[in-house]
Amino acid sequence: MSTRTKALLDPWVIDHLRKQQEEDERARYRPVMEIPLIQPPAENHKPYGDDDGVERGVAIIDLGF
Repeated sequence: MSTRTKALLDPWVIDHLRKQQEEDERARYRPVMEIPLIQPPAENHKPYGDDDGVERGVAIIDLGF
């Protein structure tokens, strides 16, 4: 057996290393979504209270974690 043949890895080892590298890359990938921040002008801003007469609900955002 030549030294070049001894240096080659078995196909299953190469496949295992490739899969492990792909899993590591997927684990490091974190999708990012920028949420725009819209602020009302300072002169129109008033604190919210129970006496403003507006009915409010709840918004649930599932980030999928």
